[in-house]
Amino acid sequence: MSFNQGEFNFNANGSEAGFKNWRASLDKRKRAFESRWGIVLSSPVRVTLTDRPQELEGVIHLIPNKKPSTAQHMRLRLQGVEFTPLEIESLVRMDAPDLTDD
Repeated sequence: MSFNQGEFNFNANGSEAGFKNWRASLDKRKRAFESRWGIVLSSPVRVTLTDRPQELEGVIHLIPNKKPSTAQHMRLRLQGVEFTPLEIESLVRMDAPDLTDD
């Protein structure tokens, strides 16, 4: 599933309300996906994988697959490296606000 492009309804009326609703629905589905699988999409992250000594940084991309039923079947890509959620040892969102007090 791609969260960059969903299904467009060509039968919608001419206002921008249809596009805004479509975009909101797509964002809601992306947040639900991220919450369910514990993966951040569309934001820079730093990832440590169980079988790689160095960290990877960038945006995780979901490799298209029908509907992954388990984390074992889901494939992700970051910096050309493919992996499953089960291989993620650590995942830190890079653009998250710093909540530490100075």
